[in-house]
Amino acid sequence: MIRTMFKPLFKRFFGLFISMVFVSMLAVGLLCCFGSCILNVRNNYEQFIEQYQNVDEQISTDFTTREKLLSVTSLEEVDKADARLVVDCYLQKEVNEEDRTIVARVFSFNENSNVLFKRYPIKTAPKNEEFVNVCVAEKFARNNGFEPGQFIKLGFFETYETFYISEIVDTAEGIYPRANNYIWSDNYDFGYIYVSEAELGKGLSKIATKVLERVANDEAFKKYYDEAVQVTGITIPDLIQVRDDDGFISKFANQVLIKNKEGLSIDDTANKINDYYAKSDVNVKVKTTLVRNYLPHIAYMNHALEQVQVASIFLPVFFYSVTMIVVGLFINQIIKTMTPQIGVLMSIGVDNSSIVRLFLLFTVVMGISASILGAPVGYALTILMSNMMKKTYCIPTISAGLHPLVVIGAVIGLLLFTIVTTLIATRAIFRITPKDATISNEAKRKRLPKPVEAFIDKTPMTLKLGINSIAQNPRRFFVSSFSIFASLVLILLSSFFYVSKNEMIDQSVVRRLNYDCQIYLTQKEDDESFINGLKEQSRGENGFEECYYTYLQVDNPKGTVYLECLAVDPGYNELINIPNNTGHGSLKVPETGIVLPLTSAETLKVKKGDSITINNVSVKVIDISYQYFHPITYLSKVQMNELGVDYVSSFVMNVKSNGQLLKYLSENRNQCLTVFTSSLSKDLHGIFDATDSMIYIMIAFSIGMAFIILCIMSQNALMEQQRQLTIFRAVGFTVLDISNIWTLQSVSQLFVSSLFGVPAGALSIYILLSLCSSSTQIYPFVFSWIATLIAIGFILLVITACHLLAMHSIYRWNIADNTRSRE
Repeated sequence: MIRTMFKPLFKRFFGLFISMVFVSMLAVGLLCCFGSCILNVRNNYEQFIEQYQNVDEQISTDFTTREKLLSVTSLEEVDKADARLVVDCYLQKEVNEEDRTIVARVFSFNENSNVLFKRYPIKTAPKNEEFVNVCVAEKFARNNGFEPGQFIKLGFFETYETFYISEIVDTAEGIYPRANNYIWSDNYDFGYIYVSEAELGKGLSKIATKVLERVANDEAFKKYYDEAVQVTGITIPDLIQVRDDDGFISKFANQVLIKNKEGLSIDDTANKINDYYAKSDVNVKVKTTLVRNYLPHIAYMNHALEQVQVASIFLPVFFYSVTMIVVGLFINQIIKTMTPQIGVLMSIGVDNSSIVRLFLLFTVVMGISASILGAPVGYALTILMSNMMKKTYCIPTISAGLHPLVVIGAVIGLLLFTIVTTLIATRAIFRITPKDATISNEAKRKRLPKPVEAFIDKTPMTLKLGINSIAQNPRRFFVSSFSIFASLVLILLSSFFYVSKNEMIDQSVVRRLNYDCQIYLTQKEDDESFINGLKEQSRGENGFEECYYTYLQVDNPKGTVYLECLAVDPGYNELINIPNNTGHGSLKVPETGIVLPLTSAETLKVKKGDSITINNVSVKVIDISYQYFHPITYLSKVQMNELGVDYVSSFVMNVKSNGQLLKYLSENRNQCLTVFTSSLSKDLHGIFDATDSMIYIMIAFSIGMAFIILCIMSQNALMEQQRQLTIFRAVGFTVLDISNIWTLQSVSQLFVSSLFGVPAGALSIYILLSLCSSSTQIYPFVFSWIATLIAIGFILLVITACHLLAMHSIYRWNIADNTRSRE
């Protein structure tokens, strides 16, 4: 019985079946995509930091023997220790563009014994025994066009040696690289390079020969070399002493990673390590006690996971909700259309439960079809999403495959929700009686209130017929309006996110950074001749400004907070544009006190006029700035000096020529890092442009969903009103007249959908952006009328296309055949 009844039902409502399959397919695909991505990120990331997450102490020291640093394992509280040699150097780039000088940090590693440090090769090339083989961090390589097999020049003591890139690697610590004790940099003007101890010893040996030769023959260089040795406390010959006992080339190290034993207090262990090194005459320059969740790269990835989780929850829930509503409305629409036939079935003895099972079979087949199609869609989206996350979060190990449990959960969830929705919708069947077989849907239409009907009677015929058409089947009108509403909301979400992304880039680079580059110096004392040379490289009257850069430590009940600070002369500064509390400029730098970013103020729980304590000095919060990306605290240089903290001297400037400036800097030894605003812009675009393809796909899916549903609803409406509309044409109505009737319905649907869709879309994106924002990255909500009008324009195009198809069908009708009785 069910099988016999199913075939004509499926054939008659095949269009609605396709609509439900399309919407359900998107729901399954998105859940498979985001669910798999979140599990892949979790699993791969845990594997990615499996070794480095065990670091509890990270200590920077003067150059000292490895034995002194590694002897800390004799403490009962210490489980493991790993010592490294860390050296800042200059890199001369000779790939894809003219030579340029970049600051790089070289880390040594022991291939045989390192226990707390792990490299993850991305690309490899055979080692070249004639040169020193190095590993270049993946993001640094990608941004500069480095590939395995190419050559770079690394310079120590102003002497360069050619190094061979044998590997492109990634590391847990490389996710959020730190240039030195003050300067954080996540752009291509700074890079990480890893060299094995044996290879580094080979490279230093080659450089040592050149350095010692220059020392003997060049008095100016000898003076520089002696100053450098005095600062570092170590000479080139010291670094290349060979130790025959264990085969290591590198004798010295200046960084140690420590893993504490389980069950012991990290603070107590840290104090014992401090005391131990003090007794061992090891000068601890910087010591960070690290709790796992506060490691920079782990905190960074935890935020990344939160962002992915927000999207992985919101979009699938949105599409599953839309699917369930569409299924429920469509089943109601089918029941409404088939009421006479259902009445006939009941009159010949078919029970209600059999008819309900018929609709259940219809939706289950729909769910299975959607699941079969949704899995490949989810796989394609997962590949796109994984590539996007690799670019955004710089993690090379994210898998792109679907997670089997997620696919099974998505399919089961769709089937369960579909069955429940169908059971709820088919309750209307139990209200149908055999008598309904003789009553048309038109006869069952509820009358409108008398004042409304009186008003309609006075309206032109076209308007009257349009309202009558809507009143004949309000469910159809509601289904169409809801499909427009859902598509409009999703297009608004995508469009407003695009606006937010552009606003963030605009404020962070275009408005806030009015200068071309920032140059950090290796010493606080100003070199007058060097600075005068820099001024000659600047462009314009206000093309150069001195500033100080540092991190300020503020004690907070929830833990230590570090404020990234820039100190300049008080007042308004031509090159420093500080956004105000609306996200636009510009605030002035106070003589005393500080300007806090909003996120830091919220973390510290302070407001304008409150005070915070830094280095035992009470500092007043003069103003609060709303900065979207990379928030910075601003204060005057006088206030910075009063705090008594170390800082790095730097200069911001507009330059006549980047190449000329880099050439000038490469001939001097005073700068430790040069960051161009073009680098920041490139990074921001690299992070967010990867999302554009996903935005375009979501808009395309939304438009496709609206088009398919509206097309099929239009065709169903034509089938229901075919005889009535044909009679209109027979008595003299033209296709244009009927088009005007349908235009009224379409305009009403668009008006109702926009009335609710625009506020719902704006509220949803506001909540979504708030959930995705963090202390270092705020997605600003900016209501854009242009984005709203574009979204409505897309929907209007869809409605117009469906309208034209419907009118084309009416134009091709045969009036004689359609008015003939079918009895």
